[in-house]
Amino acid sequence: MYRNVLTMISLVVVLFAVSCGGGASLPDPGNGNGGNNGGGVVTDSTAPEIVISGITEGSAYGEQQPGLNFLNVKGVAADTGGVANMAMRINGTLVAASNDSELDFGWDVTGYDDGAYEVAVQASDASGNVAEEVVNVIVDNDLIFIPPGSFWPDLDLDFGIIDPIPDPDPGPWVPDFDIIFPGL
Repeated sequence: MYRNVLTMISLVVVLFAVSCGGGASLPDPGNGNGGNNGGGVVTDSTAPEIVISGITEGSAYGEQQPGLNFLNVKGVAADTGGVANMAMRINGTLVAASNDSELDFGWDVTGYDDGAYEVAVQASDASGNVAEEVVNVIVDNDLIFIPPGSFWPDLDLDFGIIDPIPDPDPGPWVPDFDIIFPGL
């Protein structure tokens, strides 16, 4: 008898919870957001998240930036369903690819012309969702040439040199030399 009463109470509680909403909701089928597509298959519409490291947006790299001419650019992607593949492109040219959630590329910027470059990392998951992260950088390998007479045309330089070692013969002589800047 107690078993029948407990069964009836359990049934009433479940029916009451379902009719009142029960604090839980079922996903809307076919909305592509965790629901099913009518065939009982859960769909994934969330693209992977990507993080690029080793370079910084707007920064300059190259021979004119000591220690910043060989870069280890790394892309890491995360997705609840797993990452199917990744690709890295510099100004649209494929430089690295992976079938994993991590991608590394050793970029020697000394082999590139000066200018602005777009480093794009793209990742896709098994459901076909695609994400892309972009970092824009500047490659600066060349020295800056300033034509004579175009920079500080009325420049007059005076400077001295201090010898940290005392001279044993402090005689009356004074070292003198001229520095000539062509075009000034």
